[in-house]
Parts: sequence; C-alpha cells; structure tokens
Amino acid sequence: MKRIELEEALKIYREAIRRWSLQSQITMLAEESLELAHASLKILRNPNLKKLAEEIADTEICISQIEDYFNLGSTIEYWKQKKLRRLKRRLSKCL
Repeated sequence: MKRIELEEALKIYREAIRRWSLQSQITMLAEESLELAHASLKILRNPNLKKLAEEIADTEICISQIEDYFNLGSTIEYWKQKKLRRLKRRLSKCL
C-alpha cells in the first residue's frame, strides 16, 4: 500500500471539509472520539488491539482535519509541551 504523505493528506483533509462542511467534520470528530473512548474502555475486558488502533487512526485523522482548518499546530504543540512538563513534575514527585 502506497503511503500518503503530509502534503497529500492536507489536500484530502481540505477536500473533505469543502465537500461535507466543517460542521459535518466536527461532528465526525465527536463521533470518532466517542468510538475511541468506547474501544479504550473495552480493551480492559477484550484486548482487541486492532480495533483500538483503528479507532485511534480515525480520531487522529479527524483531529488533523480540524487542526489544519483552524491552523492550530503551534497552539496544540504548546499545550502538549505544557502538559508533558506537568506530567513530568508529577512523576518526579512520585519517586
């Protein structure tokens, strides 16, 4: 299977929003997030890693669409770094 590189992925994200609307794609993000949450909870009872990976992929694609549309890359990175630093502090307190 040929890998879809970032430039092509961005074109796909933008076409999906153009064709189906931003509102539809935000709704899809919410739906996929719920499916990921469901798969995450089920993993404790039935370790279906393939299903979990599929739902992570679906959710990441939807997130990437919205991230691109609103140009949130640097803002998301800022928050990821802030939250990782907080987690690191919490972990160091546990030692």
